[in-house]
Amino acid sequence: MDDNSTASIEDAQIASNEAIEYYNMGTLQQAKNKLKEAIQLYRKAITLDPYNFKAHYNLGSAFQELGNEEQVGQYTRLRHQYLEQACDHYEQAIVLKPDHIVAHYNLGYIRHQLGNGDLAMESFQNAIRLDPKDIDSHIMIGNILRERKDLDAAMDKYKEALEVNPRCVMAYYNLGNTAHDLQRYDEAIRYFKRAIEIEPDLPHTHFNLGIAYQVKYDYKSALRSYQRAAQLDPTFTDSIKAAEYVTKKLESSESAT
Repeated sequence: MDDNSTASIEDAQIASNEAIEYYNMGTLQQAKNKLKEAIQLYRKAITLDPYNFKAHYNLGSAFQELGNEEQVGQYTRLRHQYLEQACDHYEQAIVLKPDHIVAHYNLGYIRHQLGNGDLAMESFQNAIRLDPKDIDSHIMIGNILRERKDLDAAMDKYKEALEVNPRCVMAYYNLGNTAHDLQRYDEAIRYFKRAIEIEPDLPHTHFNLGIAYQVKYDYKSALRSYQRAAQLDPTFTDSIKAAEYVTKKLESSESAT
């Protein structure tokens, strides 16, 4: 090996070590929620080592966090740009490491946020191919199917999640919502109750259970559910208003008898 080859190898090793240092500094900044600083450090790491899939993945996650921060602000165009950049780096991480399950899931999640259901579905399916027990991807596919009004297929997907984890609260919750969409209210009530048995303190589950009771004119049960939701989250104004509404219904019913 000649001197030039030896020098090239040494230069490449130095660049790789520097890339690792920048990557590590980036993870520290990201942990402190200093996302823009982290992004600059990850970019430096990638400049020195373009094949560092971890740097691409973390850069994607930093852009994703920035985009989610912008969600509640006025800069929707900026949020869109951040999420698009997150997609770009998740895609690059997948090119470098095709079996990166979380990169596939996150890519699908952002594509769904950006309104591209077909590409989102593809990403979630890729995640499931890599890990058939990836419950979150099963749930997200179910959500996309429900949005498309393919309700029976959505039910099947949520049930697949339950095959992986029979105590998956989100699967029962979404089964309840989808059964309600199908006007199968008794079934919806059973699913919401099961979700509450597993995790009793989710306000929206109690609220949606109340809606299912209300549709069946079981105002007493609806009131209990709405009151519990409001108790769990005193800022849950929809539940407070719903409780007031069914209270009036009960009062008018009692006065009529």
